[in-house]
Amino acid sequence: LDIDRTRAFLELSGMKDTIRGMIQEMREIIYDLRPMSLENLGLWMAIKEFLDLIQERHNIQTQFLIGDEVFRYVPDELVEINLFRMIQEAVNNSVKHASATLIAVDTDISAEWLTITVSDNGTGISEAEQQKDRSFGLKILRERAALMQASFGIQSDKDGTKIEIKIPLKK
Repeated sequence: LDIDRTRAFLELSGMKDTIRGMIQEMREIIYDLRPMSLENLGLWMAIKEFLDLIQERHNIQTQFLIGDEVFRYVPDELVEINLFRMIQEAVNNSVKHASATLIAVDTDISAEWLTITVSDNGTGISEAEQQKDRSFGLKILRERAALMQASFGIQSDKDGTKIEIKIPLKK
């Protein structure tokens, strides 16, 4: 500071920007641990809020298609948190790796299944990347599906990826 006030000012200004960035990153990490919207608004509105956030942060168009019957379905806590995390992981993979410009989450419900489909128009996932031991994110998705006794499938080519999660409904 005594030697070069301008340089000290520039360094402090840079440090201030770095700290602001770190604070924002910490807020995102805290939000990702357990989104308050999941507890306050429920699963479906939390998914909508998450997709809106992705659209805002990454300038990627998102769609959330949910029918009235699905909207009225309230999953138990295990299904709720695991399903939210699976959608979050699938969407984040599309953002980070697929160069997608559109990500859609579609829901459907029948007497036996709750089906969630996450699709994008990105570059796709190669066969090698789809192998169980190669992709940490896909491995986590498979493990979460197994926890819920759900089926999990991936269809991917150069025009995009579609991940389908089918959760059995309890009678």
